[in-house]
Amino acid sequence: MKKHRGAIIGFGRVAAEAHLPGFQATPGFEIAAVIEPSEAERARALAALPGARAYGDFASAVEAEPKLDFVDVATPPRFHAPIVIEALDRGLHVLCEKPLALDLGEIGEIRRVARRSGRAVFTVHNWKYAPLFRRLHGLLRAGAIGELVAIDWRVLRPNPPRGASEAGWRLDREQAGGGILMDHGWHAFYLMRFLTGRPPRSISARIGAELGFGVEDRVECEVDFGGPRARIELRWGAAERRTAGVVHGSLGDIAIEDDRLVVTPTNRPAEETRFSPPLSASSYHPEWFPALLEDFRAEMQHPDRRGRNLAEAVCVAELVAAAYRSDGQVVSLVEPTEPAREEG
Repeated sequence: MKKHRGAIIGFGRVAAEAHLPGFQATPGFEIAAVIEPSEAERARALAALPGARAYGDFASAVEAEPKLDFVDVATPPRFHAPIVIEALDRGLHVLCEKPLALDLGEIGEIRRVARRSGRAVFTVHNWKYAPLFRRLHGLLRAGAIGELVAIDWRVLRPNPPRGASEAGWRLDREQAGGGILMDHGWHAFYLMRFLTGRPPRSISARIGAELGFGVEDRVECEVDFGGPRARIELRWGAAERRTAGVVHGSLGDIAIEDDRLVVTPTNRPAEETRFSPPLSASSYHPEWFPALLEDFRAEMQHPDRRGRNLAEAVCVAELVAAAYRSDGQVVSLVEPTEPAREEG
């Protein structure tokens, strides 16, 4: 098996608690370097990665590490696009935390540079790799509840993501790009696209900021997927921490409740499947990362597979931008120039 050598850029909690354990659990990947401006975080990275080297900036790292195959971008979102573009220009494949970029202008530039470089750009859409969602995807493709009609999806959190009070950037619109819409909305949009297997046609959204964070803390939106509709509620400041939903089909429903799926076909007994850990157990889920890395590896190794994840990220970015400008009105989305390629 070919070993892919990479560098992690930004060594905050998501890198330390999700990305690094994922790489360490996946054969064929080696993290040779960490790029991090904070001296304290560089020291923490070296303690977790004996034998790796640490650098304060990207240019120094690529000069000293000529055999890198990829970079893993785990910085605050404001830095994603410039780092992704520089890495592609240097001939490196890119794994990048979501959101891939803060606006559609940055997304367009990433697409242009990716085409020019011929390298993979792969955004961390980790919720797709949760066993619960892989199972749900399989049930829907097998017709377990007939034709998909609608999905109701709710993400409730008492507070913004853990670490926000220390890190600060998560509640800084300039650095994060937004609040819960940019955070959990990005996850929700790629999940709905994954489950429906269709490109979105339109979206309407209502966004509120009630808690004084300076970014939105409440979103209610509906996305039309050309038949199936996804109704999404996202909230910080909720009374509970919960991830739940119901998938409605022409022949029954499937309930999602953090640690279980309950399939209730019409005129048949319900069947329950439990999963551990629950979806809301953590903000990081390192256990989902190895399956994600297999798809990243496939895009690096097989040029014909490159662009699948990037197309998904472009779709999500367009939905996020449309939701921000909706103000309760329906915003139509440009139809794709080529048929969407379903994954999984």
